Amino acid sequence: MADPDGREMLISCGAALYNLRSSLRALGYTPRVRLLPDPDRPHLLADVDLESGERPD
Repeated sequence: MADPDGREMLISCGAALYNLRSSLRALGYTPRVRLLPDPDRPHLLADVDLESGERPD
């Protein structure tokens, strides 16, 4: 197994979350992110809620 502890998977999920946040901001939304929101669901890494915002210049 190439990633027995899941470290690389967690890093790639963080990168995907960063790209999601950046894309949402470019579309005029303000993402509200809660990391590891539910201790009973350890595989749920984040909840993302959207709020209206302004498009960047």
